[in-house]
Amino acid sequence: MKYSAFVFLLFIFQNLYSSEISGIAKIIDGDTIKIKNQNIRLIFIDAPELEQYCFNKQQKFYNCGKKSKQYLKRIINKKRVYCSYNIK
Repeated sequence: MKYSAFVFLLFIFQNLYSSEISGIAKIIDGDTIKIKNQNIRLIFIDAPELEQYCFNKQQKFYNCGKKSKQYLKRIINKKRVYCSYNIK
């Protein structure tokens, strides 16, 4: 009985501080999406800012921020995305 109560309390506590959201994602930039008017930063992704420029191997200047957004859009394009996050 004590074990059941502990698991139940753990379940309640976890649900108070974690949440989920899902839907068709709009790509904001290379590491941010928007689902249901909520901006979501992707964990462990550090993409260039949207207007950031970089040099490629041939030392040509290009909009790497725009490229990172295009890459994420190609991966997620019109797919349903499920996100789980913790509230701090």
